Amino acid sequence: MKIKKGFTLMELLLVMVIVAVIFLVGAFTVLNYYQKVKKDTFLTESMTIYKESKKMFSSEYMKGNILSIISTDEGEKALELTDVSLKYCVNLTSDGDVEKYKITNGIYYIEGTNKEDITVNNTKYGNFVNKFNCNYILDSTDLLEEKVLQISIESKVVKVIEILCSIFIILIVLYFVFRSKNER
Repeated sequence: MKIKKGFTLMELLLVMVIVAVIFLVGAFTVLNYYQKVKKDTFLTESMTIYKESKKMFSSEYMKGNILSIISTDEGEKALELTDVSLKYCVNLTSDGDVEKYKITNGIYYIEGTNKEDITVNNTKYGNFVNKFNCNYILDSTDLLEEKVLQISIESKVVKVIEILCSIFIILIVLYFVFRSKNER
């Protein structure tokens, strides 16, 4: 009687499927975390714009200039920020307080009148960057529910599962084809 060493193809396939399922669960978790980090980063950048606008007003006021708008719109005074994808418009009162603001990074949008408005609950999801300027009025057609993003992530995970299942089926068929040829 011959003693076989090693694993059969079926055992290897089973291990591959288990590893793939673990990978998918991990990938789904990482994608959700990535989206949360992007939103938190946007909120942090929004708070920075809010604070830096007040600082810029003070700086310009000391030079004898009175700013009423700080914006990425052409012809307006803008903040020196490293993230060029941000579009914003901050209206200031004559004493340098923020009257209202609108900020977007192309994915998220937030508007308000004070820094307490910069929260996750006030953040809208959609495509705003092409229309955005100081005169921009939020239109419901611009808004997308964040669930759309979640569905898109889930559909990608489902696609990966479908591909892995197809590969698994192909490998099983190949196993039986080669097994039947070896038995002859």
